[in-house]
Amino acid sequence: MNPATAAHEFDEILRKRALRTVFHPIVCLDSGDTVGYECLVRPPADSRFASADVLLGEAYRTGRVVEFDWAARASASRAALDHELRPDRLLFLNIEPLAMGSECPPDLWPVGVITGALGRGTSTRQQRPTPGSASAWPSTSPPF
Repeated sequence: MNPATAAHEFDEILRKRALRTVFHPIVCLDSGDTVGYECLVRPPADSRFASADVLLGEAYRTGRVVEFDWAARASASRAALDHELRPDRLLFLNIEPLAMGSECPPDLWPVGVITGALGRGTSTRQQRPTPGSASAWPSTSPPF
């Protein structure tokens, strides 16, 4: 795909917030029980982007890593609610280092409400869970 075409398609994906999320189970090796899920971003089904790596590469190439990262977080949160994942399961989100501490795009502010609905705090900026709890760490700060 030539750079102009890639940039246009990537812009459309971000503008429409059209990322998809799939869940990879995290399993306890001793018991075989699912203890949580890793959220993995995917391009839209009809996209010419072949994988998440290609999408991320385009985000870096176009200087839109932070927006892409937040759109992926929002996609993951919405998908977790849509799939009615159990609230006692951990939810792991991959966050790009460049996006750490960044402001959420205004159209994605409901991510804070979604995070609260998952029982993991009331916004992306509040309530650091205690170590060992089933809560996910706030998306704007690392767990250390």
